[in-house]
Amino acid sequence: MLRQSLWMLALVALLSLAWPAQAAPSSLPASNWYAVTWVKTTDTLHWVNAAGEQASLPRPKLPNEAGNLSQTTLHISPNGRILVETAPLLNGNLGVGFYSFTTGQFIQTHEAQPNETLSLLPSADFTIASLHFAMVLRDNVTGEWRIIVFETTTGNAIAQLTRNSAGIPDNFITDTSFWPVIADFDIDEGLGELVVYLQQVTDPLQMMTAFPSFKWYPTPAPQQAANPIVPAALPFSYQAGYDVLETTGEVVFTGFNEQQGAPTSPAIGNFIGTYAGQLPTTVFNAGSYSVNTAQWMHNGDWISYRVQGGAMQPHYEVALRDGSNAVPVGPNIGAVHGTPDGFVAVDALSWKLYHATDLNFEGFSAFFGNTLFQTDNQPFSVVYVTPEGATFTLEDIAQPPVVSGPGGIQAPPFSCAGAPPTRLAVGDGARVAFTDGTDLNIRTAAGGDYLMQIPEGTLVTIQGGPECVNNYVWWNLSLGNGTGGWAAEGDASGYFLEPIDLTIQIAPAVTPTNPPRAINPTPTNPPRAGIPTATPPVILAPACNQSPQTQLQVGMLAHTAQTDGTLAMRVNLSDQFPTYQLPSGLNVTILEGYQCLNGQTMWKVSTTLNGQSISGWVAEGFGQTYFLLPGAAS
Repeated sequence: MLRQSLWMLALVALLSLAWPAQAAPSSLPASNWYAVTWVKTTDTLHWVNAAGEQASLPRPKLPNEAGNLSQTTLHISPNGRILVETAPLLNGNLGVGFYSFTTGQFIQTHEAQPNETLSLLPSADFTIASLHFAMVLRDNVTGEWRIIVFETTTGNAIAQLTRNSAGIPDNFITDTSFWPVIADFDIDEGLGELVVYLQQVTDPLQMMTAFPSFKWYPTPAPQQAANPIVPAALPFSYQAGYDVLETTGEVVFTGFNEQQGAPTSPAIGNFIGTYAGQLPTTVFNAGSYSVNTAQWMHNGDWISYRVQGGAMQPHYEVALRDGSNAVPVGPNIGAVHGTPDGFVAVDALSWKLYHATDLNFEGFSAFFGNTLFQTDNQPFSVVYVTPEGATFTLEDIAQPPVVSGPGGIQAPPFSCAGAPPTRLAVGDGARVAFTDGTDLNIRTAAGGDYLMQIPEGTLVTIQGGPECVNNYVWWNLSLGNGTGGWAAEGDASGYFLEPIDLTIQIAPAVTPTNPPRAINPTPTNPPRAGIPTATPPVILAPACNQSPQTQLQVGMLAHTAQTDGTLAMRVNLSDQFPTYQLPSGLNVTILEGYQCLNGQTMWKVSTTLNGQSISGWVAEGFGQTYFLLPGAAS
């Protein structure tokens, strides 16, 4: 079993068997949204949209998985392309796998430490751009915990927070009886940084009406490095329930008003409110402690919540966002989930999935709207619905390879002695991995003559291979500009090429012009170094690794891209906060650069804003998203 140490409390990389799929993929019709249901009796995933079921797939199984479905969790990226799965392994530890639905392969798998389990929900979340994933692991014996941030398209862990991490503020409760849950994970628009919104919780049987909350910047700018976690104010309970509208950041939550009597349970509140960073706004008062599980529906136009007390059986209600026109659904409805056009509801008696696009059905209806999915009385759960602000981009679902042997080990159709298991296939996108700054050699053939080198972060497409030569797996790469050649995927020390989703890449590949450095790999030259083993508590990737391939240079005319927000400009690169916010479609001139700030490529630009000539530093992009594009705005 291949193991890759990441930290002192290491997640250990399992054997990632990334073999080509054994069956033709299933095509998914284009749709504004999809839901994915999981039928545990058959262990099958089903893709459903407003027109009904469109495809199904046996649930991908981790290598050496124990098969305990009650402890298995599934998390699907907002764009629908990546599955993060946690499940107990045969050795008793928790496995974590990153699986690509488009290739039918595990991109990377990890193994948690003994006694570590996924923390209480909510304990995992993607960014809305699907580029990063964060999860909370907690040791059931010692109470120690850690939050880990991963790069979604590679499965690489890039940051970690524990109760002993540097920069923990004094008002952060470090007692092991408290641990964090994730309220939201996205980009701080003001700072342009990844931010994880945390709440501290304790034994769920204990009463809590105040919830210590914080913001953690997992890849902080240099001026934040000493204080990467700062207090926040999130006035809602993870137990009573809340939901974040990703397009605006607004929260709908269940609250506690103790002036109406003492709470009877930390999981049931007496009012529903909304929160947008200022004082909370009450949507309606229940009059007693009888509501929980607040959620957004219909693109934030509606809300739903569960009524837990009173003379009626527990049931869900759906209302307009101001609490009016509330319509209760039948007590047979076991769960509701918002869609852009309404909501879906799980009938937990007849096991059907209903879809409603209006609130004109009769109160306490046992069934309503259209039936999208049903089983032969087999229970199922909804494990994914396309969230607001995300675009579902999965077009084809690759069938997983044939599984044989104990623990679901996949039988490989290709092997190469001395080389790590391949994680690539023809048609995949890939990226030169960030290791020690060494460029990757491109050759005329597998093990052939040297052609050129390409730097870390270069994006390529796999167009041929694999071939096994000199104990390396070789792939024929296209650089996207009419050039290409053969490169080795990796060696025993790590991978030189890593899979990545090019459907969200904008930058063209660049043909390098710099003179070659050490030529590798050959039988007579040392191979390119792999990913180093980490001994410090946290290992971060090299500088500027959070930005896409640069497209700019000094003197160039550029413009701000069309995004959901504005682009922050700092007058000085060292400024803690930005001075200006640049709107979309604004022309700028590149004056200086580039400089790396918190892994982002920064350029000094000049422009005119509201009739004033200004200059300052802005980020070219983040992840695979560009904030600055070459040329004038059209």
